[in-house]
Amino acid sequence: MDSSSGDLNQQQGIQSSLRSIVETAETWLKRLKRRQLQVRLITSLVTLVLVFFGTLILGALALIFSANLFSTSSSILATNFNNYIQQHPSVLFRLAGPAFLVAPVSAILVYFILRWRQVSRTKELSSLISQMKRKLEEYDRRQKKNLSSEQQGGFVEDAFSLTDKILTVLPQVARKRTLDSLLFGLGAFILALLVGQNLGIAVLVGAGVGLYSAYETRRSYERQISKFEEQKKNYEQRKDDFVATL
Repeated sequence: MDSSSGDLNQQQGIQSSLRSIVETAETWLKRLKRRQLQVRLITSLVTLVLVFFGTLILGALALIFSANLFSTSSSILATNFNNYIQQHPSVLFRLAGPAFLVAPVSAILVYFILRWRQVSRTKELSSLISQMKRKLEEYDRRQKKNLSSEQQGGFVEDAFSLTDKILTVLPQVARKRTLDSLLFGLGAFILALLVGQNLGIAVLVGAGVGLYSAYETRRSYERQISKFEEQKKNYEQRKDDFVATL
């Protein structure tokens, strides 16, 4: 009876440890997907702005050379350019048209390319979590039928295999993402520059957002990785205790 009770407590402890790891992995996966969405949106915005103004600049340069407006003096060049635009207002449509077309298309393409790359990175972890959750649900159903340990169909061994894979994949997927903070800072800089039209304020806003994002990312990562390492240690101890009884 004591042996049976001990085995039951051991299995319950293992099951609790497995659930804890799955919950942590699922939390990290949700957070990662939310961050990936933010990265896609910010990258698309940056692409939209850069391509839009880049296309305008290229169009203006092409106009300057094709209309022979070039001058060694910037003031004379600006005057020649403005005069040409006033004399040929239809040129504005030729300059702005490609920018309004190319910029949104580029932003959309970047969004979906990033989405495809991000999904491929998290696909394995998402699949492992889904398999593990199904395995735990199956174990609960069998436990309600009061099946013996032998009738559990090797649940613990299969769960160990899946959990070991999760423990290997999770740190790789959830690694620090310092470049994201730079991207957020750049996005904030561009938005502040467009809204406020003040370079100094835009630089301050961009730097502030980038530094704050880096700080929050590092703090969240260190806190989660500490919790993860503790759960991993607890799991490995219970796994070793179970294997020793076989």
